[in-house]
Amino acid sequence: MKKLIIVALAFMAFTVNAQDRKMRHDRMSDYSPEEIAELQTKRMTLNLDLTEAQQQKVAKINLKNAKKRQEKMQAFKAKKGDRETKLTKEERLKIKHDFLDSQIETKRDMREVLNDDQYEKWTKSLEHKKRRFAKRDDRHKRK
Repeated sequence: MKKLIIVALAFMAFTVNAQDRKMRHDRMSDYSPEEIAELQTKRMTLNLDLTEAQQQKVAKINLKNAKKRQEKMQAFKAKKGDRETKLTKEERLKIKHDFLDSQIETKRDMREVLNDDQYEKWTKSLEHKKRRFAKRDDRHKRK
């Protein structure tokens, strides 16, 4: 009886944790591109000590990127609706090319706005974020 209660409690804990993760993910998708861009700009202002002029330019870049991301996510979700179809090799390649082109464009734009120290700090934060996501992906692949 004692073991049964422990198993039931463990099952409930896993269920609550899984629901909490889903809720956190859903909350982020509720933000508009404008809100996401504003949050990113404020975070960058804190991390990089941006001037007022830099904040305005960075906000425009972040807004442009957030709108692009939202459009691509909506298109992907529409296509994903039919789970039977998988992306072709050409479609996957196009998505990767578009993503890399977007990254190159963002780096160029940021290079024009940020000074050398800020740009270096920004690129290091991107590398850190990339490593963190790669680590998270590794954990999910092992399961």
